[in-house]
Amino acid sequence: MRFIRRHSARPAIFAMLFALFGLLTACGDSTEQAAGKAKPSKETSGSGGAVTMKLIQFKPATLEVAAGTEVAWTQTDAGFHTVTSGTVEQGTGGVTPRPDGKFDSSRLVTDQTFSFTFDEPGAYPYYCSIHPATMRGEVRVKG
Repeated sequence: MRFIRRHSARPAIFAMLFALFGLLTACGDSTEQAAGKAKPSKETSGSGGAVTMKLIQFKPATLEVAAGTEVAWTQTDAGFHTVTSGTVEQGTGGVTPRPDGKFDSSRLVTDQTFSFTFDEPGAYPYYCSIHPATMRGEVRVKG
């Protein structure tokens, strides 16, 4: 009697999941953090706003605050994210980030926080420069 060993798809599935996890977490190195390019925030006051970066999303995606409010973004994912002011243009060939230079956190590592004070009323779109296709948000400042 001969036994025939059948190949399982499990090793291939585990290899794909491992590769995907590696792509999501290895979005750069920490040399920018060592150089101190990201601005750690001060503690946000009770009247401030808070945004969490979790599961490759800004939560909440839209935040309304009063003029003069300091908003703090806290990075909770593995890997890196940024908070970059501007818009992302969606085209047939992919996405094109359009930073406007109002604020930029540089790369934030897990548990690092960036803050910015919004003094003028208006809408302030932003995105993660590492994941511009999926991570976008907006702060709406009331007068």
